Amino acid sequence: MDSKTTYPFRAPKKFTKKSLHGRARTATMIYKDMERAQKFYVNVFGWDMFKLPKDVLGRTPDESTPDICCATGPAGVSWECIVPGYLSCTLIKEESDTDKPYLMLEVEMDVSFQETLDKFVQKGGKIISRSNNTGAWAEVAMVEDPAGNRLMLWRCPDSRTWQEPETDYDKD
Repeated sequence: MDSKTTYPFRAPKKFTKKSLHGRARTATMIYKDMERAQKFYVNVFGWDMFKLPKDVLGRTPDESTPDICCATGPAGVSWECIVPGYLSCTLIKEESDTDKPYLMLEVEMDVSFQETLDKFVQKGGKIISRSNNTGAWAEVAMVEDPAGNRLMLWRCPDSRTWQEPETDYDKD
């Protein structure tokens, strides 16, 4: 069944120039034992991995339990995905029973982050936590949709040049 039959009034998503609102940037999964997780994903799927610096995504893990970036397919020098529709994966240490996997989504740059969060709550979502880094790279919030799925919403800073690899497709 093709998309025209399934969704006759909805064309495939195309991002407008200078907006990646709603784009899933990365998937995040939980690990309990870093070495075991690394061996598993490298040996089963061939992923490349590296430790992320502190404060990426507003997190400050300790050296023995770092956040790990996994290239799950073709990536640029920053490990940003270079093929539309493909996600990198971040592995983070499980710190409590409430930790859950989540998707990181980019949100509008042209409206305040608070406006985006207010709309999310108005439509039935819930804010779990939020960084206090207004205007910084790590302006993020952990939220849950009405079904309890976790999303990390990220507002890119105004310093974006629109020359980044992830902005160079879907242009009219």
